[in-house]
Amino acid sequence: MKQKTNTITNKIWLSKSKEELRINTSYFLLDSFDEKKGIKVQKKSWWIKNSPNNLPNQTAPSIVCGKGSESIIHNGISTELNNKNISTILQETEDNVLIVGGHYLPDPKNWSSIGKETLSLFKLSLDSIEKLVTMGKEMSLIIFINDIQLDQKKRTQLYQNYILPEEFRKQIISRETIRKNVPVIVISQKKLCGALVKEKTKFIEKQKIYKEKDKKTYLVNFGNNKSFKIISSEESKGTGHMRCVQACTKILNVAQKLGKKSCIQFYPVCGKEAVEKSSQIAKRLYDHNLDLTNIYYSRFCFK
Repeated sequence: MKQKTNTITNKIWLSKSKEELRINTSYFLLDSFDEKKGIKVQKKSWWIKNSPNNLPNQTAPSIVCGKGSESIIHNGISTELNNKNISTILQETEDNVLIVGGHYLPDPKNWSSIGKETLSLFKLSLDSIEKLVTMGKEMSLIIFINDIQLDQKKRTQLYQNYILPEEFRKQIISRETIRKNVPVIVISQKKLCGALVKEKTKFIEKQKIYKEKDKKTYLVNFGNNKSFKIISSEESKGTGHMRCVQACTKILNVAQKLGKKSCIQFYPVCGKEAVEKSSQIAKRLYDHNLDLTNIYYSRFCFK
């Protein structure tokens, strides 16, 4: 990775070139996307004194979710979720891998709130990262904030003085192997959606998406009468809703921008429909050739 630091704003451009980052003391919060320059992030310290988020755990609010079962889906092929199969995936995964873990839904009543199932899923992703590090594989970790349920006022409050939830920070600080070897990037789901929607004109020109007859919805064209809705002026509700699909699609493009060869994603079972749909869409829109594994463990991102 390459870093260009603005000493006033403490912001860094991340690119494909590998260069030492101060990952022992900092993690990185997504600031913005730029098609030419890449990904801009802000440095954040692992150690926070008198943190306003240091509050007792609560359960985040319920949302509509899909159904499914725990499993591993590697390049579209599903297998049972167990330790043996996870170990096989880790052994066979290419070097220079992006891990997507820590998917959580922030609670405005307590920004540091992390549910038991969310923490359990995050621990599984960190366990896998530790194993990959011992194998000598290079990687980065993305923590995925599901902030699309927040209104603009609450979203502004969250990011004005953003601090990674305490339980997440404790887990990484206590795992020195990860803290010293793995860059951690925290990404807003809302910003991922916005970045994809801005690419609409480019996708239309390349005939990868087209407008539906109602002129309110854009679909990804797969040929053979197969298509998925990807952009709409109206809010899509229910399972696998459009904004989740947009964000999960764009995050695979982030893996490309970071120069990754493979990607292992850890999601709750409630996200399976959106994630699998986005895995197909990302191949069509971004022509990626990532070795992709999606691991579904725990039921929800809000408990």
